Amino acid sequence: MRLSRSLVLPAAVVAVALFTPSPATAHDLKAKVTVMPTLITVEAGYDDDTPAEAARVTVTDAAGTEVLSGVLDEKGVWSFPPPPAGTYAVVVESAGHRDRVYPVAIAPAVVATYSGWRLDKTLGVAVGLVVLLGGTALFAYLRRPRRPPLLVDDSRRAFTLIELLVVIAIIAVLIGLLLPAVQKVREAAARAKCSNNLKQLGLALHSYHDANQRLPASYANRPDLPSGSFYRWSALALVSPYLEQTAIYNNLDLNSSLYDTTAGVVVRPQHVPWVRLSIPTFLCPSDVRQTAVPDWGPSNYVLNAGTGANGGSYSNTDGVFFVGSAVRLTDITDGSSNTAMTAEQVLGSGTPATPATTPLPYDIREYYGWLGATPLSDAACGSAPGYSDRGSRWADGAGPFTQYTHYAPPNARTADCSGFFGGWKAARSRHAGGVNVGLADGSVRFVRDSIPLPTWQALGTRAGNEPAGGDY
Repeated sequence: MRLSRSLVLPAAVVAVALFTPSPATAHDLKAKVTVMPTLITVEAGYDDDTPAEAARVTVTDAAGTEVLSGVLDEKGVWSFPPPPAGTYAVVVESAGHRDRVYPVAIAPAVVATYSGWRLDKTLGVAVGLVVLLGGTALFAYLRRPRRPPLLVDDSRRAFTLIELLVVIAIIAVLIGLLLPAVQKVREAAARAKCSNNLKQLGLALHSYHDANQRLPASYANRPDLPSGSFYRWSALALVSPYLEQTAIYNNLDLNSSLYDTTAGVVVRPQHVPWVRLSIPTFLCPSDVRQTAVPDWGPSNYVLNAGTGANGGSYSNTDGVFFVGSAVRLTDITDGSSNTAMTAEQVLGSGTPATPATTPLPYDIREYYGWLGATPLSDAACGSAPGYSDRGSRWADGAGPFTQYTHYAPPNARTADCSGFFGGWKAARSRHAGGVNVGLADGSVRFVRDSIPLPTWQALGTRAGNEPAGGDY
């Protein structure tokens, strides 16, 4: 038995194709255009999350005539006033890479986000592998032994064992190389979708601010209503009409508290059909769960309640959202591009209401320590039993559900905790190496777990006068 010469050349071609690096696809360029009534923002970066600094941006009209041009700053961002209403194309070019966003519709009072269409690299690799395998099979077929019909040797009509094993080995190698690439691309797509959800949430918060001249509170107390101390409607509920959830918003009775306390603490019956709905914009595709507890719709996205330096209290914090807050964008004196507004959390697996009986150690991504009436402290958090209803209620503005703090870095290795007096709760995600963070200027950044804690805490304050720096 010997290796047929008909397979030598194709096998060599496959090997060269697999192991030759392709510098042309080392950094794909990705562009995004955000249209707002008074400002158009172009953002671009490479697939390794570095911004496309100094990339050239060209804006052309429907006829292909250049209307505007500019250069991205060090954060990969360029903004300009809206041109006359119409349809435009935005082209971003840098170091031989190019991405085109078309069509971009600009009209008065329109808020929208557009992204460029790009053929995925993995699809290209898959197509190339299929072509190589097909070419190998065709080459082998064309090079098969040909003899006069009367002299055909029946023993040579089939592949030899070695040839079969070579083909199987090549296919196994191709599958082994392709599957990790597919998994990586799936996660990249999920992270991009998650980033887009945060972008939409940021635009909704800005739209709410434009309509009300302030950002919503994390939740408010309403002493003028029955059970007003449990009014508890979240900022996510208040901005739902700006997220194309008008039908839900119109059915939320925001003139009554979320909970009724006349006989315990229960959700008012008229709210039950609506707060149990799952809203796709509030869910990150990378999370392994799409629900946390029955009868409640969850949220992977949380609002910045500050650094927790005030003992973790949910009132009067140095963040953007807290109990009874009415922060305006002009109050964010640290700069909207240096202040976090939203981030991510991992959904919990669900916990019975009381008592919190899950002892440490537990999965700190899903659980948080419940302190009850115990004062908040690092020591108390390190020994508290855990709840796992994290993020279970998008309609409830309480800390465990729709808030987070900058007390600890993203995906901290220490447990979060909450109680009657406040809480410390880190931003967490199932993305590799960090979390998506929505800034107050409407942009979204992927922040690494390794960000220095002073920088992370500077991003958590609205008016702390700390230099956030560029190391994130």
